[in-house]
Amino acid sequence: SKNIMISEIPYNFSLNNVFDEIKILDKNLSSVVEILEKIFGQKVVVKNKDLEDLKINFTISQNQTLDSVLEVISLTLDLKVTKDQNNYYLQKKWRLNQYCLLSVL
Repeated sequence: SKNIMISEIPYNFSLNNVFDEIKILDKNLSSVVEILEKIFGQKVVVKNKDLEDLKINFTISQNQTLDSVLEVISLTLDLKVTKDQNNYYLQKKWRLNQYCLLSVL
């Protein structure tokens, strides 16, 4: 069983490298996104700049997909994940009570 710490992930790391799991410990979201892009080779965009400094801890297992990792992140940090043909996007969830519109007749 081999575990890899984030500081040991080389620039050219890919899923072809042999590992059991990667532990993400107390990293901010912008760093996590960079790590995920290295591992999965897909672009992940944080749409709200104020989310980039949120801290998170989690583990990536060898058989996990980027979809499942982003689902864990979104549930942990209460974010919304969207996807188009080329990119994944992490953003705040919209809530009616936060964004009420008033109209004057």
